[in-house]
Amino acid sequence: MSVYIFCGDENEGFIRTLLGDKAEHYTIIRAFTGNPAREVAIQDYNNFYTDYRNYDRIDAEYILTVQMDIFIRRKLEMAMFQTDYYGSPWAWKRDDPGGGGATVRRVAKMQEICRAYRPDPSIPCPIPEDGWVNEKIKESGGIWPDLQLRALVLMETVLVPNPYIVHQTWSFTDAIIPDGRDKFLELWRMLLTIQIE
Repeated sequence: MSVYIFCGDENEGFIRTLLGDKAEHYTIIRAFTGNPAREVAIQDYNNFYTDYRNYDRIDAEYILTVQMDIFIRRKLEMAMFQTDYYGSPWAWKRDDPGGGGATVRRVAKMQEICRAYRPDPSIPCPIPEDGWVNEKIKESGGIWPDLQLRALVLMETVLVPNPYIVHQTWSFTDAIIPDGRDKFLELWRMLLTIQIE
């Protein structure tokens, strides 16, 4: 596996400092400039992940995209990299490919859908990128795993006992458990205890 870090000109030095003498083992690509307002940064992010040119830079069959507020709980398995795309299951659209803070993407499929559905990257992506990719995967006949596999790998808005990767589940507690954050944490601790035993 390789690690590609797409960063901005304002944080590239910080990233290289954090990596230290290991920086040479990473592919660091400056993809963003300046420190734009939040709305502009969000649009830049959505444009980035729906621009075929960015996937053309990647020399790999699959990528695991991660936002900086996820955590990986255990060693990833190659069996996770089998289909065209999937993200965390959404509580409100459980059978869709999903999205969120971590996704698994086949690079060739991303090149295909981005070229087909967003051939002019100067036109902004109209919706959040994971929602856009989710829809285009379905429209293009893409393949994604069923809910059971996706839920075992990625946890965000669907509570599962032992996921590989977790992204901001605590932000979606109202969607998962009506009683909120404390009840969610209590239930997840119980699930983890059952899993360990």
